[in-house]
Amino acid sequence: MKFFTIRSLRDLCLLLCGGLLLASCATTPNVPVGWSEQHVAFRETEGWKKQVFLNPPVYDQLTKARSSVIISLADQRGYLLLDGKDVAMDFPVATGTKNYRSPTGSFKVIEMKEKYASNLYGRFVDIESGKTVDSDADSRKPTPAGTKFVGASMPNWMRLTNTGVGLHIGYVPGYPASHGCIRVVRSAMAKLYPVCKLGTPVEIHDTWSPAGTKVLGSQL
Repeated sequence: MKFFTIRSLRDLCLLLCGGLLLASCATTPNVPVGWSEQHVAFRETEGWKKQVFLNPPVYDQLTKARSSVIISLADQRGYLLLDGKDVAMDFPVATGTKNYRSPTGSFKVIEMKEKYASNLYGRFVDIESGKTVDSDADSRKPTPAGTKFVGASMPNWMRLTNTGVGLHIGYVPGYPASHGCIRVVRSAMAKLYPVCKLGTPVEIHDTWSPAGTKVLGSQL
């Protein structure tokens, strides 16, 4: 009769475990845990980065007390969450450029205004003709003679810092393009603004993924 040595039993276990691991890898789809097939399919469609993904069953449960927002700088996406875990909406954003990088960290909404204009960035407009002289003006710089400063419109403003960073409706080209604010596409803000309040938590990360959360929805 042949006996296994301790070494051979160990080797056998390693061989069996390795076989099971390979079999598992062969049958497990390459999908982040918690992502629904619908969400994965959405992200595989052409032009998805410019679209909004809504999860109606989760969104319908939202209240101003149960909402929070996460912004991912790496993929220029925003996520509206229910109770900090379930994704209600996945939407495109435009954050600060290299020279005006959006700050990372944990914030809270400290001011909300449906109609708002920046007191820092905007346009220098000729007073007589009304024509724009400088479309990328900074109010802290000298105002050209015969012009006035007109602040950039920031509808549905939600301030995060005392230095002028916040979320608002704006142009979202698919890459960082702001002076530090988080620009949100209009269709997403129409869903986001009503469920936020003063004190709503907003986190800005270099990168973030909703893996491990429940996502089920449809494209807006």
